[in-house]
Amino acid sequence: SKGHLHPFLRGRFFRFFQKQMILQYIQNAGSDGAKRDAILEYLQGTLPSRNTYEQNETLIYHLLSELRKAGLIEANGKIWLVKNTQ
Repeated sequence: SKGHLHPFLRGRFFRFFQKQMILQYIQNAGSDGAKRDAILEYLQGTLPSRNTYEQNETLIYHLLSELRKAGLIEANGKIWLVKNTQ
């Protein structure tokens, strides 16, 4: 139907959008970095309400992993930081 994204594309779009939000959040946290729980809380409104807390935690973990693999962020223990590109 017109005006509706295929669920697969919609999922990809939301993942892209959520990754942008995570990156922005971690950037704003500066040198203090951000913990996964804080990121999860920040993104709560964009996550499927039918998901359990654990499912959303897993989703955030996957999004963080994708950003890390892309070389945009890094983990220091439980703290996530924007990767220093200098």
